[in-house]
Amino acid sequence: MNAVIDRILKEKNGILRTEDVLKAGFSKTTLGNLVKSGELEQVAQGVYVLAGEMVDELFVLQLRSSRLIFSHETALWMNGLSDRVPLEHHVTVRTRAPLGSELRGSCRCHYVQGEFLNVGLEMRRTAFGNMVRCYNAERTICDLVRDERKVGVEAFVGGIKAYADSRDRDIAKLMGMAQTFGVERELSKYMGVLS
Repeated sequence: MNAVIDRILKEKNGILRTEDVLKAGFSKTTLGNLVKSGELEQVAQGVYVLAGEMVDELFVLQLRSSRLIFSHETALWMNGLSDRVPLEHHVTVRTRAPLGSELRGSCRCHYVQGEFLNVGLEMRRTAFGNMVRCYNAERTICDLVRDERKVGVEAFVGGIKAYADSRDRDIAKLMGMAQTFGVERELSKYMGVLS
């Protein structure tokens, strides 16, 4: 493998994008040749990894669409409120800016009005060390309550219980978030049961 491409892979935590290769002065043909020779694998359009390496699925999804934010069951896991890696990653996008069909098949998509999209947005580090956009714990709990019928019972009950038991919980922040999303009555009922 070319030393420059190898360096880019190391700098980017094992993820190589077409734009990185072009910026370094190589052509798309170079990428094609590395895939043909078995040195690289294409994991998404314009995204490559070393052959045989584990893939940071969350980061690759984020690279495919900067509009998505990890939410619901995926955000529960990323916020340490679940020890179960979701079988299907959950993302939220703006209602009028849906994901393309190729991405919708890769994750479970939730929609929200534009003014609510960035409420509770934080950057979180994946297990591979890459930073991705994710909702904080309080927004995640509110999303679970808002979409109670769309999430699994285990994730719903487990997430709320884990938040209630967490040393990092911030009830004032949670109730403020619940008021923003109009779920304070429902949330108070669940939190009251767990207190």
